[in-house]
Amino acid sequence: AKEAGSKLCQVTYTTEQINWKADYSAVLSDDETSLDFSGWVTIDNKSGATYKDAALKLIAGDVRRVQPPQPKVMYRMALDETGAIGAGFEEKAFMEYHMYTLGRKSTINNNQVKQIEFIEPALGVAAKKLFIYDRQENAEKMQVKIEFVNTEENKLGIALPKGKVRVFKKDPADESLEFVGEDEIDHTPRKEKLLLYIGNAFDIVPEYKLVDSKHGRRTRTETHQVELRNRKDEPIEVYVDEKFWKWVNWQVLQKSHDYEKYDAYTARFKVKIPADSTETVTYTVRQWW
Repeated sequence: AKEAGSKLCQVTYTTEQINWKADYSAVLSDDETSLDFSGWVTIDNKSGATYKDAALKLIAGDVRRVQPPQPKVMYRMALDETGAIGAGFEEKAFMEYHMYTLGRKSTINNNQVKQIEFIEPALGVAAKKLFIYDRQENAEKMQVKIEFVNTEENKLGIALPKGKVRVFKKDPADESLEFVGEDEIDHTPRKEKLLLYIGNAFDIVPEYKLVDSKHGRRTRTETHQVELRNRKDEPIEVYVDEKFWKWVNWQVLQKSHDYEKYDAYTARFKVKIPADSTETVTYTVRQWW
């Protein structure tokens, strides 16, 4: 510089030793038709420095760096206490990502793992429990999934960073919350659907059998049978998915139950099963290439 003296400077730099992740909690209602959804961010500071009264910003999205990807946290060190706003995070779109700004100063100590509430709890989010049988993925189990939509009408409607969702349900015997499964969601914009695979059903037993198979030069015709045993004391509805390779054409020739073409590679059968009963799904499929 042309002259000596003290200057007020702001220094910006990157580090690999401050990381963050999002965690969510979903508490199912008694009838499993809705859930209460909340979220936290966990900050892990191993940078070797303590950041006192820092203004905290989080960037969520697939930010490309020329090295193994890491969750990224950005800190701006406040020079004074002016401009403080209320507690909680404010979310906004930022470039092609989303930015979450904490509305209060926070001290992040070295070697500290700190958890901060991330979103206001959304109460009574409409949800649906699905039973899905996908023999290509697991021929012996019935998947349990929870589906809900990230919209304002459904008490949400915010950009959700990638993170783990733990699902709980209250035990009416003692009002305690019991863990019933978890899944990880990707970065999810508002107005998008979320589907959580939380485990496999105990009292719904599928049994698959290949009844017949005929092969031609560039064709194959097979008859599949799936016996579904519902040992629950209530009726259920399950989905049976038959999936095909992307390079084949397919046609359902015969069927015991109606199906829909769920996508280009999946035939989905919807099956209702009374309480403590058995239902058998049989279908013949021709494939050619």
